Amino acid sequence: MSDILSGVVLQLRLFRRVPGNLLIFMTVPFFSLIFLSAARSHGDHVVSPREILAPVLMGFWLVGCQIAEMVVSYERAYGTLEIIVAAPARFTWVVTGRVLTVALLGIVTLLEVIVMSRVAFGIAVTVYHPTVFILGLLATILASAGTSTIMTAVFLAVRGARRYVNTLGYPFYILAGVLVPITFLPSPLRPLADPIYLYWSGNVLYGSLGRASIRDPELSLVMIVLLACASYAAGNLLIRKVIDRMRASGEIGLG
Repeated sequence: MSDILSGVVLQLRLFRRVPGNLLIFMTVPFFSLIFLSAARSHGDHVVSPREILAPVLMGFWLVGCQIAEMVVSYERAYGTLEIIVAAPARFTWVVTGRVLTVALLGIVTLLEVIVMSRVAFGIAVTVYHPTVFILGLLATILASAGTSTIMTAVFLAVRGARRYVNTLGYPFYILAGVLVPITFLPSPLRPLADPIYLYWSGNVLYGSLGRASIRDPELSLVMIVLLACASYAAGNLLIRKVIDRMRASGEIGLG
C-alpha cells in the first residue's frame, strides 16, 4: 500500500511542477462542443445521453493513454527509469498509484461536460438513476486504470509506440459504440465490443440519464469490474516481464 501511495504523491507533485500535463483535460470540452453542436444543427431539441456523455468516456480513455505515455516517456527522458526500477518500491505498484490518481482526475471530464452543456447549450444534465450512475462511474475509473497499466507495459516494451498514442482511441470508440450504437456496425464486428469496457460503461452511464429502466445494469457493472481486474492483472504481468527482460539485456539505461 505504501508503494501505491508513493505513486499517488509522485503524480500529484508532477502535476504541480509540470502543470502542462493537465492540458489533456482541455480536449473534452471541445468534443462536447462538437457533438452537441452537431445535434443542434440537425434540429434535435432533445439531445440524447450518448451525445452528452460520449466525450466523458472518450476523456477517460484519452487520460488513461496519456498518463501511460507520460509515465514511460518522462522517466526515460530524465534518466530516472533505472532509479525507479532499482528502488525498493515495486515499479508496478508505483505505476498503479500514478494511474489511479489520473483516472480519478478523469471525473473532471464529467464536470467539464456538465458545465459545457449548461453554459453553451442550456442543457441541464439530469441523472435519473443516480446509484447506477455512481457505481458505473467508479467501475469505469477502475477499468481506465487497468487499461493505463496495459498501455504502460506496451510503451515500455515498444519505444516507438508512444508516437501513436493519439490514434489509439478512435477504433475503440467505434467498436464500443461510444459515438454511435454498435447496431450500426456490420454484424461480424459487433462481438468485438464485448471485451471493451467502454461498451459496458456506455450501457450504464447513457442509461442513467434516461427515464426508462436500464437494461441489465448488474451485468454491465460486473463486466466493467471483470474487465478492470483482467486488464490490471495483465498489465502488471506484462510490466514485470518487460522489466525483467530489460534488466537481463541492459536496455533500461538506453534512452
